[in-house]
Amino acid sequence: MIEAKGLRRSYQDGEGHLLTVLDGVDLSVAAGEFVAIMGRSGSGKSTLLHILGGLDADYAGEVTVAGSRLTGLPDAALSKFRNQQVAFVFQSFHLVPGLSAADNVALPAFFGGAASDDEVRAKAQAALERVGLAAKLDRLPAQLSGGERQRVAIARALFTQPKVLFCDEPTGNLDAATGSEVIALFGQLNSEGLTVLAVTHEERVSVAARRVLQLQQGKLS
Repeated sequence: MIEAKGLRRSYQDGEGHLLTVLDGVDLSVAAGEFVAIMGRSGSGKSTLLHILGGLDADYAGEVTVAGSRLTGLPDAALSKFRNQQVAFVFQSFHLVPGLSAADNVALPAFFGGAASDDEVRAKAQAALERVGLAAKLDRLPAQLSGGERQRVAIARALFTQPKVLFCDEPTGNLDAATGSEVIALFGQLNSEGLTVLAVTHEERVSVAARRVLQLQQGKLS
């Protein structure tokens, strides 16, 4: 499902020095796996996730995800890939404050096709039901708890029925109990066949994964 070979990514720091955050990273994730990548803050975890998810094209190496070779793809093709093949859950929920839970979930429909309003609404409701929020589809984000907002973000990620779910510190803004509920949801989705790749510095996320890797000094092990 995910194949990365020789990934290298460097940035210039504030003094103009070249900082290498990924130094020849190789990664293989099979369909249906739940893999956690751990590392301290600044280790390059998010950078790796953004490359694998088609958000960052400025790297050296080769990446293939869900049968799509990302290396060298133009922006339009990368946008289509992100909309149809993969989805993201971030530490910050990235919900639109003025939209209901259902409308936030349905946002990918504005970029991905010409489905009718009824079809979009039904898909959004089904996604919210899947994360246990069927009764709150008309609530605004401000009317939801932190855990509920993250569930809306997960429902939005599930809206397009992605092949891979990328999670970037998904419990970072949640308390212990709520975070555990969200992690359990990831485990449930994975048990249903969804490939999950999470980057985190939290042990509680790695415990739920089937495989845990460490990213240190630009190397994955």
